Amino acid sequence: DRITDFAIGADKIDLLTSLGVAMDAPTAFTRAANSTATTLTDVVNNVFTDANGALTGNQALGINSAVLVSVTTSGIAGTYLVINDGVADFQSSNDLLVNITGSSGTLSALGTIAVSSFFI
Repeated sequence: DRITDFAIGADKIDLLTSLGVAMDAPTAFTRAANSTATTLTDVVNNVFTDANGALTGNQALGINSAVLVSVTTSGIAGTYLVINDGVADFQSSNDLLVNITGSSGTLSALGTIAVSSFFI
């Protein structure tokens, strides 16, 4: 998915199922370290392994959690939001990968982000 005009600090994301049913906001939200991965699959795998760029070592992306990551690799460079459902590990049919490149405002610092800053 792609959001091209997200205003950080002003806009909020309201999560819905594929049937349009409202979903709860993530229970945790972090910013991972910037990524130099060469594929989106690698980006996703990396943030599922280490979702918090402010802490030393790996902090896995938990269930019902979200992570923001900036990718610097040509061809896939941009800012991505990854949202994990209630099941550990990435499932492409249930979890979300959203490209929010083109957003305005200041990107959150590495580490924990208030869920309410991005989600309803």
